[in-house]
Amino acid sequence: MLISDIFPNYDLPASLETDITDLIWDSRDAKPGTLFFCMPGFKTDGHDYAHQAYRNGTRHFVVNRHLDLPADAHQIIVDNPRKMLAGAVDFFGRPADKLKIIGITGTKGKSTTTWLLKDILC
Repeated sequence: MLISDIFPNYDLPASLETDITDLIWDSRDAKPGTLFFCMPGFKTDGHDYAHQAYRNGTRHFVVNRHLDLPADAHQIIVDNPRKMLAGAVDFFGRPADKLKIIGITGTKGKSTTTWLLKDILC
């Protein structure tokens, strides 16, 4: 998947026409070919981990402010990286459509039932 496919409404430079193999928001999952979404949170800010993602091989970042990264790092500045990630996952086959959700209620046996269902469904 090309970055321009993920962000069709953005005027991106030709240097960003690279193949993206995965979308990530955890710098520990970073490797070449990944697109790192720097998402601000309540306790931590994903922007603080951009350098670690870079060291792990990521060269493409979705940020909401410019970061001091090496020159070969490409930054796509957006208002809300979290919202952009939500839209970008559609290009990877709508993974939420494949989820199986089951509710288990009651006072006894939920843990046992959950483990049995896990073995059946996974």
